[in-house]
Amino acid sequence: MRNFTAGMDPNDKGMVIGNSEIIRNVHNSFAKAEPITYESKKATEKDDVFHFISYVPFHGRLYELDGL
Repeated sequence: MRNFTAGMDPNDKGMVIGNSEIIRNVHNSFAKAEPITYESKKATEKDDVFHFISYVPFHGRLYELDGL
């Protein structure tokens, strides 16, 4: 993917990533069927609690995109 999109601008790279069936399937395998869920149970130390975040450099600043 990196080699294929090396000469593309960010918009075209985004289109390639967004239209990639492999990436979409892997992403959806981690996603819950419901768009938003509210858990009534509080997490304990034994629970695996995580969400996805990404750090994106943009115009000299670093932005955090939080999955929550």
